[in-house]
Amino acid sequence: MSNKIAKIPQLSYLIVLYVLLFTLVLLVIKVNAQSNRAAIFFEAESGVLGGNINIESDQSAAGRSSIVFSSQTSACPTGQTGTPPNCVTLPAGSCVGAIHTPGGSDGMGGCWPGPNNTGVPANVTLTNYSDNCVITVANTVIDSKLINCVIQIQAPNVTIKNSKINGRVVNSSTSNSFTIIDSEIIGPKGANPNDDYTVLGEYNFTVLRVEVTGGNRSIYCHNTCNVRDSYTHGQNIVQDVRVHASGFRQSQNGTVIHNALTCDVADTPSGGGCSASLTGYGDFEPVKNNLLEKNLFVATTGGTCAYGGSSGDDGSKPFGRQAENIRFIDNIFQRGPGGKCGYWFPISDFDSTRPGNVWSNNKFDNGVIVPPAN
Repeated sequence: MSNKIAKIPQLSYLIVLYVLLFTLVLLVIKVNAQSNRAAIFFEAESGVLGGNINIESDQSAAGRSSIVFSSQTSACPTGQTGTPPNCVTLPAGSCVGAIHTPGGSDGMGGCWPGPNNTGVPANVTLTNYSDNCVITVANTVIDSKLINCVIQIQAPNVTIKNSKINGRVVNSSTSNSFTIIDSEIIGPKGANPNDDYTVLGEYNFTVLRVEVTGGNRSIYCHNTCNVRDSYTHGQNIVQDVRVHASGFRQSQNGTVIHNALTCDVADTPSGGGCSASLTGYGDFEPVKNNLLEKNLFVATTGGTCAYGGSSGDDGSKPFGRQAENIRFIDNIFQRGPGGKCGYWFPISDFDSTRPGNVWSNNKFDNGVIVPPAN
């Protein structure tokens, strides 16, 4: 064998070498082309395809087709929400407006509360309410009414549903309670600094799919509330005195889930206007035991979108250093014109070192994480 090899002319060695090199170059080019396509090919079989999988023509395969696992895209297709490959198709016409706006997609497969899905349902016919505005009978139910007064809750287990209220709903006692569902409340104008025009509050109440406007404070959870799928906005204050406003004030034992909260009243010449979409101050008792989860904090004209409960921890408020068990989880903060949700900050006076306080996965509407601040 060695004698035969020795007899091959030197030129033949060069030809063989060139052929081998040329074949190697072609192989490298083909591999690079396939890797740039970010796909892996298998012979197609029968069955249901899922994920990022397609069937493409391939004449070299036994069935003349191949399964292609393509690279994932960074966004779901139009009409879907979520993150690939976990895209969810939105029901037609279910959301109104851009993503992360009141009524628009919440990015979780549903819609944020807004004018289209809170308040009195479209198929409800209202009749005038003519009974007593001071409710003293337990288990009272008010349904499908147009109410033009301040409803004062002085009994347990009162229910208001499918109704429009030109006034307020107020419970000032821990002995009483109420639930309000699928209703709209339009509060009076906040007329002077001494007016406490809370539109909806303050003790032992449940709120579901309610739109609240007017007043200088939309909702006040003084103690024990459960507020879900509701929309606060459109506060109403006079222009000639120093009145401050907010979309929601937290104090103690509140569960606040999947709401659209904002304070959007314009600043007044005297220095009045919005404090924040969500407030919570240690003036009268510690702010504590509140869960704020999956809410949309709509950009506000106030200094910050949310207060975290430790306002006055420098000693300026008597309970400012006693906030505890305040949990902000999976909330969305609109950036707004200034990119910060509020004029200065998205969140202020949240102390991560206080017992039980949690700040987890809160984001701007562009997906950037919002850090806690104090």
